Amino acid sequence: MTYQQEIVQKQGFRKRWPILCFCLAAMFFIIGGGLLGAWVNSAANDQCTVSTNDSNSFNDSVAYSDCRPKGALWDAGIACLALGVIFKIAFWITLIIWCVKRRSARTVVYVNAPSGPQQYEPYRGAA
Repeated sequence: MTYQQEIVQKQGFRKRWPILCFCLAAMFFIIGGGLLGAWVNSAANDQCTVSTNDSNSFNDSVAYSDCRPKGALWDAGIACLALGVIFKIAFWITLIIWCVKRRSARTVVYVNAPSGPQQYEPYRGAA
């Protein structure tokens, strides 16, 4: 009598790693989008200093502007989006690794039932 017995090895790579990477990616995308939305709605994108140069003899109304529209909200938003992309890539890599290890972890072993000494009767022909 032969039967199949599945042996599942203890896995070192758990399902929680892809789930954790996906949750972190979603969290950083949400935070980064919120920071960029706050930057767009704030006055941070209009931070320009205008100085006039009155010493110009040809034109008294020459203005120099120093515009740095990207502030801390912009930098933090871009950093969070970059971390979201990194965790999204890590999610796909860990998901592929988990699926491959899961498939290779299941092995089928054929086990023969223990049997005693077998005695064969001689062939007697058709009866």
